[in-house]
Amino acid sequence: MSQERSSDPQGERGAFAIGADQALVLAIVLAGMLLRVALMRAAGGDLIDDSYITLRYGRNLFLGQGLVFNPGEHALGAPPLYAVLAGLLWKVATTFLGGGHAVGYLVTCVNIALMGATGILLSRLLPLAPASAAPPVAGAAAPAVPAPAASRSKPACFALVPLVLFAFYLPFVDNTTTGMETTLFVLLQAASLHAVLARRPALAATLLGLTMLVRAEGVLWTGAVLFTETLQHRRPSVRALAPLLAIVVGWTLFATAYYGSPIPLNVVSKSGWVVTGDNAGAPTVLGQLWDVLASFTLLPLGLARLGSAGAWLAVAALVALPLLLALFAVGLVALGKRRDGLFAWGVFFVACVAFYVVGRGATWPSWYAIPPGLAFFIVVSYGAGVLASRGRGSRSMRLRAGGWAALGLLSGVLGVSSAIAWNRLRAPYYRDMEQTYGATGRYIQDHSSAGDSLLVWEVGYIGYLADRYTQEVAGIVSPRVLEALRESHDMADTPMLVRRFRPAFLVLPPEDEAVRDRRFGPWFAETYERVLETRGYWTYKRRE
Repeated sequence: MSQERSSDPQGERGAFAIGADQALVLAIVLAGMLLRVALMRAAGGDLIDDSYITLRYGRNLFLGQGLVFNPGEHALGAPPLYAVLAGLLWKVATTFLGGGHAVGYLVTCVNIALMGATGILLSRLLPLAPASAAPPVAGAAAPAVPAPAASRSKPACFALVPLVLFAFYLPFVDNTTTGMETTLFVLLQAASLHAVLARRPALAATLLGLTMLVRAEGVLWTGAVLFTETLQHRRPSVRALAPLLAIVVGWTLFATAYYGSPIPLNVVSKSGWVVTGDNAGAPTVLGQLWDVLASFTLLPLGLARLGSAGAWLAVAALVALPLLLALFAVGLVALGKRRDGLFAWGVFFVACVAFYVVGRGATWPSWYAIPPGLAFFIVVSYGAGVLASRGRGSRSMRLRAGGWAALGLLSGVLGVSSAIAWNRLRAPYYRDMEQTYGATGRYIQDHSSAGDSLLVWEVGYIGYLADRYTQEVAGIVSPRVLEALRESHDMADTPMLVRRFRPAFLVLPPEDEAVRDRRFGPWFAETYERVLETRGYWTYKRRE
C-alpha cells in the first residue's frame, strides 16, 4: 500500500466548498468556546453525576489501586482511555491547584480545548470530498473513481451549518461542559477521518483503534470508515490496519484477563436484553426506533413539559423531523454515489440507530446522542446543499446570499437560546449538586468506617466523595449487582438488592414511608434508620 501523502491534504473540494476564509471558521469556533467558558464559570466547577464515576476510576489508577471503581474489585464501568485522562487531570488539579472544584474546572477546560480542536478539524473535513484520494487504511489496490464534475459546486453556506450547530446548539454546548467522554470521542472521529483523507495510514488506524477505548460506538465508527473505504474499491491492507488490530487485540486480551470482559458494565447494564425499567430501551421495536430517532436527531421533542413555548418548539421539531430525515436520505445517497469520505458519517448514524434498536439500549443519557447527532447534521447539510445547488442563475445567487444571511442569524439565535436554555435546564442541577449529592457523600464519608459498604441510587458524586466500597442499583460499577439484576430482570427491585447485600448505608430518592414499607416490608424499618434528608436523596444507616 502506498504511504505517499497528499500534496493537498484537503483534496479536491466538493459539495462543501467554503473557500479559504479561515477567519470565519476561527470566529465560529472561538465564539463557541467562549460560550462554554461562560457556562463553565456558571457551573462553578461542578460536573454531571456520571462523570464522577470516570473520575473515581482515574483517581484510583493514579493512587496505585488500578483502573477500578472499588479497589480489589476488577469491574470496568467507565471508558478506559478517558478514565486515564481524567485521572491525570485529577492528579494535576490536586497537586498544583488544591483539588476540590479545581478538578471540575480543569476537566471542563480540557474538554473545551478538545471541542475547539474538533471544530477546526470539522472545518477542514466538511470541504473534503477527495473521491480521487487514495484511502490510507484499506489499501491502494484499485484506482480511485473520480466524482462527477457536476457535483463539485454546491452553496458554501451549507458546509458551515454543522460547524455552527456544533459551536452553538445546546446539546453540543451542554455536553462539552458535563465532564463526560463525548468530546474526546468526537475529536477522535474527526481526526481519524482527516487522517484517512490525508493519506496517513498509521495515524488513521491508530486513531480508529483509540475511538474504541472511549466509547463502544467506536466499533461502529471504525466499521463505517472501513466500509466507506471498501466502497471506493479498496481491498483492506493488513499492514495498514496493523495499529488498529494491535489496539483491538491488545485491549481485548488485557480486559478479558483483568476485568473478565472487554465490554464495559455501563454498556451491558443499559440494554433491555439484560434489565428492564428506566435504564433500558423501549419494550417494542417501533417504540425503541422512535426513542432512538428522537434522541439521535437532537431535536427538542422533550420540551413540551416546559410550558407553552416549549410545547411550540416540540411541535416544530416534530414537523421538522420527517423533513430532516428526507434531507439525510438525499445527502446519504449523494455521498454514496460520489464515494465520498463524508459517507462514513452517514453510515455511522445508520449503524448507531440499528445498534440501539437491536440492542434495546437506553437513550436518555444526552451524551449518547452527540456523536450520531453530529453525523446526522453533517449528512443533512450535505443533502440541503445538493438540493440547493439545482438552482440556476439569479435564483441560485439569491439562494446563496440568503443562505449566508440565514447562517449568521442561526448562529446568533442558537448562541442566545442555548445560554438561556442552559440556565433554565442545567444550571439548577449544578446548584443542587452540593446540597444533594455533595451533602450525602460527605456525610457518609464522615460517619462511616473504611470497611462499610454503600448501595446508592446514583453512584457518581456520592461515590467520588465517600471513599468506601460502593454499589449502584443499576449495576454500572458492580458486577455482583448486575448479576442480581440479570436474575430478577427488574431495575426496580431495590428491596432484593438490599436484602442480598445488606449495605451499611443506603441512599434512595425520597419516598413516602407507607409506599416504602409496602415495597420493602416491615423488615426495612427494623433494619435501617434514616439519618440524613436532602431534597434529592434520603440516606439510611443499618442499625447495629
